[in-house]
Amino acid sequence: MGKRIGRKLLSLALALAMLCTLFPGTVLTASAEEEYYTGTCGDKLTWQFFYDSDMEYGELYIRGSGAMTDFGSSESPWYPYRDRIDIVQFPDKMTSIGDHAFEGCTVLTSVNIPAKTERIGSNAFSGCTGLTSFTVRNPLCEVDCGLSGPVASMSVSGYDGSTAEEYAAEFGYAFYSRGTYQASGSCGAEGSSLTWSFVLGSGILSIEGSGDMADYEPCGAPWYRFRDRITDVFMPNELTYIGAYAFQDIAGMRACSLSDNTAAIGAGAFSGCAALTAIDLPASVVCVGVDAFSGCAALKSFSVWDTYCELACGPSGTGETMTVCGYDGSTAEEYAEEYGYAFSSLGNFQYWGSCGAAGSSVSWYLDSGSGTLYVEGNGDMAWPDDDAWNARWARIRGHVRSVIVLDGVTGIAQYAFADCTALRSAEFAASVARIMDGAFSGCAALESLYVRNPYCALECGPSGLPETMTVFCFADSAAEVYAAEYGYTFCRLDSFADVNPFAYYAVPVAWAYENGITTGTGASSFSPNRSCTREQVMTFLWRAYGSPEPAGMENPFVKDVMEDKYYTDAVLWAYYHTPQITAGTAAVTFGVGQTCNRAQVVTFLWTAAGKPEPTAAETPFEDVSETDYFYKAVLWAVENGITSGTSATTFSPNNSCTRAQVVTFLYKALG
Repeated sequence: MGKRIGRKLLSLALALAMLCTLFPGTVLTASAEEEYYTGTCGDKLTWQFFYDSDMEYGELYIRGSGAMTDFGSSESPWYPYRDRIDIVQFPDKMTSIGDHAFEGCTVLTSVNIPAKTERIGSNAFSGCTGLTSFTVRNPLCEVDCGLSGPVASMSVSGYDGSTAEEYAAEFGYAFYSRGTYQASGSCGAEGSSLTWSFVLGSGILSIEGSGDMADYEPCGAPWYRFRDRITDVFMPNELTYIGAYAFQDIAGMRACSLSDNTAAIGAGAFSGCAALTAIDLPASVVCVGVDAFSGCAALKSFSVWDTYCELACGPSGTGETMTVCGYDGSTAEEYAEEYGYAFSSLGNFQYWGSCGAAGSSVSWYLDSGSGTLYVEGNGDMAWPDDDAWNARWARIRGHVRSVIVLDGVTGIAQYAFADCTALRSAEFAASVARIMDGAFSGCAALESLYVRNPYCALECGPSGLPETMTVFCFADSAAEVYAAEYGYTFCRLDSFADVNPFAYYAVPVAWAYENGITTGTGASSFSPNRSCTREQVMTFLWRAYGSPEPAGMENPFVKDVMEDKYYTDAVLWAYYHTPQITAGTAAVTFGVGQTCNRAQVVTFLWTAAGKPEPTAAETPFEDVSETDYFYKAVLWAVENGITSGTSATTFSPNNSCTRAQVVTFLYKALG
């Protein structure tokens, strides 16, 4: 073997070579016995090969930065010197080694791939039969070079859990560990102390500290390059916000546990987590950003414990496999319906709080299932002037569908129900003496205002729209004057002499009368306690649905349903309805004149609604069995606030249903 040239001569050679980079393949002669070969091998990479005639081997230097050109077989610019190259020096900023780059370098004994190199191309070291040491410093370098040196003599060096270790295992090379590789850094928004760390081979990404996480651009999280290696993510209890695209494309994550302090999830935070099967959003999470779970095709369970969490995330798992869990009437239920997911009910949830003025003991609670806001206690109402409270109220007010102010409350606060955009009805007990300015401002959907105190001062100004709203109260009341002032329809609560204005059924009767569902049994009588017959029930139900034309006109009940009776069209509508509401009591009889019991009325209502599947599995009533034909109808009626039974444990299915009970059922179901 020839003697190597000294370093001074080598430095001169390199300087001369740099002058010739514009002339690839140039041969420079430093003396009669010394030659240098130089050229380009990438947009920002050059090469120099140096040897003299006294040396058997030479050194190849790659200089610059960026990616190396991919070459065809036998096409690298130094290929003619392949059997003389025993050392290759790489620059720190080189990002890839090209295909076939060092193919056939039979005397090359070792290579040391820099930490910034992300790819080793196909067949880059094929035929390097003298190669014994192969070091890869980038733990995630894409090693595509295939079989390189001899299996019997070559060893691969890299970090535990790295692609180098996988490469060694794939081709049977000995592997020497450089130890564990850990990456870490800051991941907090301004003012946050959050940091992250990942140990290669462990699969665990750990987030530590407290506060909000920073938002990232797509594919921009600092641990994104480890996404294929992460199987678990540990987050601290003090994490308050998960940043945009934080955990994008983490392929191995199957589940994620969020702390009770996490308030929001950023856009795209878990997008592309293809193995994620379950997500459980604690009650602290009030907002989920756009596309937060897009592309999570394996997602099967999506639980949302905050009733009114803002779910802007769009479709997540597939409609065939995913179930959304949440409270009745929640945004989770709306989300499931919008995207066609199955919904599993967690039951009703009640928000509650104090709302009394000084010296008063007034409180409120909102039932999520019915959307009914109840105000109860003694004295005047006043919303707290508190930023935290206002923020909470702003989240729930859009889900209030009805307001019931119970006896004992004397005054309604200014702007009490402002901007409750879904509010349709409001009822005020006789104790309410004053409703202050702006109480219903912004309530454009308000249809019914029930005022039981004829002297109640309605200072609230305009409420719903004149075209749609009806005010219910007594004749010559302050409410009647209010209705006339703002152009609302007025309906008397005392239309029937036998209806106590303070009875549980007074408002339903007034509603039924105003909507043409009943005209009573006489000029001034409703007969609330009279049992309702089958034809009367069917007529009430038909009118409540707008008196639609029957889908068929052939009368199957020729024995007891005559033409041109007040109930004829109602019975035919029920018979031809899909699903069928009634098939009669026999093939040719409907059962005109027969008293209807409570079980039958609830079943008629449930069937007319399309037989929706109840979410509850058990009934609270001892006299309702799973084998009863009305079992699901009763469960549905209880869930939707249509009935609470005749006691805590009885429904009394066989009791006759009175006219007062029938219109009350209708009002609660359709009013």
